[in-house]
Amino acid sequence: MEQNNPLSVILCICFFVLPLYKQPIQIFFLTKTTHCFPLLFVCYLYCVCYPLIFSMDSTPPSSKRMKSRTVKRGGRLESWFSGESEKIDKYLHETSRKLINTPKIISFNWLKEQKLLEVRSLLKDQLLKRFLGMNGNAYPDLVRVFYTNLQIVGNNICSHVKGVDMEITQEVWTAITGLKDVGLMINKGNIGVVDEFNKMQFYKSCLKDPYSRVRNFFVGGLKLNERLIPFIVTRMLTPRGSNHSTLTEEDLVFIYCIMNKIKIN
Repeated sequence: MEQNNPLSVILCICFFVLPLYKQPIQIFFLTKTTHCFPLLFVCYLYCVCYPLIFSMDSTPPSSKRMKSRTVKRGGRLESWFSGESEKIDKYLHETSRKLINTPKIISFNWLKEQKLLEVRSLLKDQLLKRFLGMNGNAYPDLVRVFYTNLQIVGNNICSHVKGVDMEITQEVWTAITGLKDVGLMINKGNIGVVDEFNKMQFYKSCLKDPYSRVRNFFVGGLKLNERLIPFIVTRMLTPRGSNHSTLTEEDLVFIYCIMNKIKIN
């Protein structure tokens, strides 16, 4: 047997008893004396509707609707991976959780308009004009599918997406990006290939105040040109997800090479 709501009993009594009084009534949560009948009427409606509202069970989605969602989702993944269940599991539990950096571009015409001719010249000397200006639609889910199926075969990058086999050779990479296989290979393990590079000395030469005390290699204190190039390095050439304001030793080597016209592979 269902129990009555105590609040509904109290409010119903007030609704029927209070109209017997012809004088205005002081309501405890109002600052001025006012007629309370409109308020009590609202309360009465609440009391009447209360059992109806809370006795209703939340209706779950129909099995037919849930089934259609599952089929749609499964069909999409199967088309991406050509039905390979192992790759689908890898995508769901690993690759799908990876963050994809938002593609960024830089306009060389904008650099010219802003009279940043030195930066423009340094980037062109590294043959970066086409690569940094590449524009188009990006599909993060398909990028994740590409990396899920990625394999290194010899010196080539191979993958397949939606049944399409892809092979990126050096010739294909050069034709698309304009980058050539020349210059120094710079990574964390071979920073020493750059002669006469001194991290502290170079960083201080890029500062607005070269005599300031250096504790961390922050971007904030750099001069204009020296500040724009780190933006391109940390967000476009060697992008990372966070902490762009602090330069690593690898970042400083890249910046040093660009500013001194040393070719980078």
